Amino acid sequence: MNKKKQYFDILFNEWNKIIKKKNFLSEETPCPVCGKSKQKLIFTKKKLSFVNCLKCHHFFINPYIKDNLIQKHFENDYSWKIWSEKILFSNQQKKIENKKYILGIKILNKIFKNKNLEILDVGSSAGNFLKICKNKKWNITGIEPSKKSVYFEKKKNNITLINTNFENYNSDKKFDLITFWASFEYLTEFQKNLKKIKKFLKKKGKLLIYISGNSNSLIMRILQKNCLGFLFNRRNYFNPFSLNYLLKKYKFKNLAKVSDSNSLQAVNNYLSYKNPYEKNKDKKLLFDINIFLKKRIIKNLMGYKFLSIYEKK
Repeated sequence: MNKKKQYFDILFNEWNKIIKKKNFLSEETPCPVCGKSKQKLIFTKKKLSFVNCLKCHHFFINPYIKDNLIQKHFENDYSWKIWSEKILFSNQQKKIENKKYILGIKILNKIFKNKNLEILDVGSSAGNFLKICKNKKWNITGIEPSKKSVYFEKKKNNITLINTNFENYNSDKKFDLITFWASFEYLTEFQKNLKKIKKFLKKKGKLLIYISGNSNSLIMRILQKNCLGFLFNRRNYFNPFSLNYLLKKYKFKNLAKVSDSNSLQAVNNYLSYKNPYEKNKDKKLLFDINIFLKKRIIKNLMGYKFLSIYEKK
């Protein structure tokens, strides 16, 4: 069985188990970015409402699953074991992971001018970024809430990872850089956590946020509920506008932002009336979106993933 298909099958089974529980939803809340209550329902997927804020254009699930159920999922559910052991360490996934890290490090080198950095990496997963930083002789601390990911990484690569989430992490250290590689969107209580981020950063310290699941992306706009990126365990779907809106509130200055152009194959398939995620070899039948949209997607930050770097004022 395809490893990613196996992962998503298990993840959707875990989703089914949660929504079968009695009173699994928390109370409806204002927008977690701007605090306003005017929202538009975009679609419902497996008993969860995906809404768009009419003020700051943030996209999120409202009401959301209760905190204790989500916490148990991240700490113990089997899908994270599959993700850690069978996907993150596959050669194909390593190439994907390294591509985004190389892009980020290229920008960081220009900003820091190859300075020896003190880094906090939040949501380290399998520790791939930690290994790259270790090779560059940067001092890095990684934290990861999944017990299975931490156990497997320590066993395989002897990399130091702290098994906790950002909300529970404490340190007397001050960091040059804090990185969130596809983990910032999983935070709760942004006000509290951004104050904590500022506390951990040195003067003019930098914050790298890599968003996987850009609500402004072409694939999420077109596929909507059919997009695998819309999941129960990710409440927030930032786009470049809503992320900047949030960070400006807490006095962060945007230094750089870039987008990928991935997932165009899935859009091609979908517009050709096919399963968006099937591996299609009959390319002649596909609607070739690459010809006229690839450059525009990158320019307008409409890739499924985008990277932003901020500076603490």
